[in-house]
Parts: sequence; C-alpha cells; structure tokens
Amino acid sequence: MEAPVVVNEVLYFSRFYLQRVTKDELCKSLACFVGRLDADTTEEDLSAHLTAHGMKGVVCRRLVAKDGRLFKTAAFKVTCCTESRELFYNEASWPAGVELRDWVYRSNNDGQ
Repeated sequence: MEAPVVVNEVLYFSRFYLQRVTKDELCKSLACFVGRLDADTTEEDLSAHLTAHGMKGVVCRRLVAKDGRLFKTAAFKVTCCTESRELFYNEASWPAGVELRDWVYRSNNDGQ
C-alpha cells in the first residue's frame, strides 16, 4: 500500500523506495487529446499499444460528451512521463489515422 504524497519538500512513498522530490517534479507529465479512434477502442487497448512502443507511465482516459451526444469514433486524454517525450511526439508511436492535439488545461474560475 502506498502512503500519501506531501507537497514542497515532498516525501514520495512507493512500494520500493522513499524519495524527496519537488512539487514540479512530481507533477510533470505530457498530455494530449487523441481522437478518431475506432468506437470499440478501450483505455486498455490504447495504453497497451503505447506501452508496447516504449512509452512509460501511460494513462488513458476515455472522454465522454457532457451533453450525452454519441459519436462514431472514440476520444481519449492520454498522459505519460516526461522521459517518454521523444516517443510521445513521434507520429509513428500512435495508431494510424488518429487526431492528436495538445491537451488544454482551463481553470474553473473563468480566467480570474
């Protein structure tokens, strides 16, 4: 069982070691929008594909339309460790025909 993470002079507990890291180091990851995948594609399918291409720390989350609309293709938010940067930005690492865009983070306070 993993213990909690403390921010700024962070103690990061894992199953294998205890390490001090900064908040910035802990939060670094790459993120993108991936669209135009077959509608039957699962998070596990995409994650396995990217991991097989050598990406580390891959997390895929299937996106669902907020208004309940149905689409003919699947879309995902994909994140991975920064150490996989070269593979992440290499078109050959992704399934053929997908749409890739940078993930845009927006604040919840209307830009204030």
